[in-house]
Amino acid sequence: MYLHILYDHFLFAKLIFLAIQVAFNCNVIFPRLFAKVLRGLALVNLDIVPALGLECAFNKFNYIDKMLLVTLTPLALALLLMIGFAYSFKTKNEKAKNVISYLLLLLSYLVFVGTSSTLIFYFKCHTFSVPTGHVSQSYLYKDYSVSCNSNSYKLYLKFACFMICVYPIGSK
Repeated sequence: MYLHILYDHFLFAKLIFLAIQVAFNCNVIFPRLFAKVLRGLALVNLDIVPALGLECAFNKFNYIDKMLLVTLTPLALALLLMIGFAYSFKTKNEKAKNVISYLLLLLSYLVFVGTSSTLIFYFKCHTFSVPTGHVSQSYLYKDYSVSCNSNSYKLYLKFACFMICVYPIGSK
């Protein structure tokens, strides 16, 4: 009986956590009082890349690098967990299988919103009109150091499309 109540509270907390992550990663404009409450809850925003200070450590760290880090790191961790799962399956260790399964689900839950929003913002470019000519310049909305007309942006655009199939679409 108590387990059922605990599970309901866990689901409610999970929904609140997901809603807060969406609010932080999608730049939604909220009423002033609610925005103040959200700023207090900024701790649960799992976008840890800015906290790592990679822009300072690596001179050329840009949004493309962030997208690569945010999409490939969870896949590498999942691969390591799946190797552990295969080993525990081979050794018939039920407890290890359960723990690894839980960790895989937890990993997918924790990275879903941040990774998906990083991928979706890769497609948002801000176009500036040049007053002297007919050519306009287009830059990535989240990082104006990345030109949307550059070859590197176009190359990683294919990667972003593939990762959209892996994360937001592939997890359905």
